[in-house]
Amino acid sequence: MNLLQTSVQEVEGIGPAYREKLGLSGIHDLADLLSVSSAVLAENSGLSQDQIEKWQAAAMFMEAGSMTAQWAEATVHAGILSFDEWLDMSLDHLQSLFSEAVEAGRIPLAPTTSDLLEVTKDVSRLYLGKKAEGQVADHDGNPVAGAQVLAGLHSTTTDERGRWRIAGMNSNDAVRLFIIADGYATYHDPAFQLTTGTRTISVSRITVQPGISEPFLVDELFGDTLPPLQGYRSTVRVYDENEVRENEILSVSSYYDNGDVRMVSEFLSMENNLLIIRAYRLSANKLSDGAAINSLWRFSQGVFLYLSDSRNALNLYKHMRHQLPEIDPSGMSRDEVLMAFQPHVFSDLSNDEA
Repeated sequence: MNLLQTSVQEVEGIGPAYREKLGLSGIHDLADLLSVSSAVLAENSGLSQDQIEKWQAAAMFMEAGSMTAQWAEATVHAGILSFDEWLDMSLDHLQSLFSEAVEAGRIPLAPTTSDLLEVTKDVSRLYLGKKAEGQVADHDGNPVAGAQVLAGLHSTTTDERGRWRIAGMNSNDAVRLFIIADGYATYHDPAFQLTTGTRTISVSRITVQPGISEPFLVDELFGDTLPPLQGYRSTVRVYDENEVRENEILSVSSYYDNGDVRMVSEFLSMENNLLIIRAYRLSANKLSDGAAINSLWRFSQGVFLYLSDSRNALNLYKHMRHQLPEIDPSGMSRDEVLMAFQPHVFSDLSNDEA
């Protein structure tokens, strides 16, 4: 559940009157409800601090995607007010408390065993993971609503106040943050870290600039260095044989029944937060007969050239491509620099028998 887009009235026990009182204190959605201490909110609204704490606990549980508002209310009524208290409960105990809630008429149906296991998985993710939140604005300081926020495996959109929130992120991931909005240039933060000690990461207000929203591309073929690959979604894109790129190095992956060859590029790329693996289906006559699985081939001027079955020189070549900015003091283009050193590298690659 997206707390930024969920009214406080979705919490069991908060009706129109309580919603109005909370609204006068600036509390409109569940994210607002969780953003302020119960003592401060009680003082500002005149509501009971004990009741506010129960509402906050219910809102916290509702962020677990498989937890309904009624189940959250029954959980709080049973005295479970935190994730660690839920995780301390046995499955039998949880089933018992929900059965009691059905008998008392507090909820119409109890969650099934499968439901409870799914809720526990979501609660564990939220309890163990990190939470990141922030706001997106334009150059005049106005909130940008509907912007897409990408961070590793996670994505969300900003609300009408430009706010965004992602919970349950793997604290071991070092991911890149992207903001994509129509009419604005794609924002990219390569230094977004989840490995900080704090459980909640508050990102400074991000200002996006007018422009064309184009994907942020990183490609090893062009010498770019990819970030650490854990924490990203990946996809395999299959291309036609006439879409193989000049100087691309590919390995033989498998053979189709008709003899066609499936090859996979050794150069990975990323489009925003999506890791892309390029695969190609080639006609059987494109390679010499009996090309071994995992053998390496270079595509140059329309021809596939056999290189080696070894990856030592390939890794060196990829490393040299990454170093192009450092070894290019003359202002030559990347293609010019590649043309300058590639004959020597490819000669080593072809002769490498290690």
